[in-house]
Amino acid sequence: MLTVLITLFTAQAGNLHKKYEWETVPNIEVCPETNISIQEIRNAADYWVETTNFRYNKITKVSSCKKGKENTIQITDGRGVNKDKEHAKTTVHSWFYENNEDRCFIDYVVVKIPHELKYSSQKDVVLLHEFGHAAGYGHSNHEIMKSIH
Repeated sequence: MLTVLITLFTAQAGNLHKKYEWETVPNIEVCPETNISIQEIRNAADYWVETTNFRYNKITKVSSCKKGKENTIQITDGRGVNKDKEHAKTTVHSWFYENNEDRCFIDYVVVKIPHELKYSSQKDVVLLHEFGHAAGYGHSNHEIMKSIH
């Protein structure tokens, strides 16, 4: 299924809106409270590698996630997600260099995916969308990055 999604959505890469940039290549941490597998995360991350210039170092299952860990994308459960208004939530913590406010750099990212999604059949699409935010992209006309509220 994911291969079909990648094929369908790769053609729309030009519709992406880059909002943030990673200054360095991030690590990805899988927090213990999530039910998202390393393979599902790898599939989502690799979609963005194949579609854009996004890169990541490694994906690691950790025994605990330290809040605010620089240069890291943390995948966690859906605590704090308002399921009536959103499927999942990605928080991008970013900064600017004083002399260059045209480019916003990512410090770290927290991706929250609830254990039970409103539409469980959309799990792959929700993960791809949220990982798009983690890679630095905002909502746009790109099929994956359309607002899915």
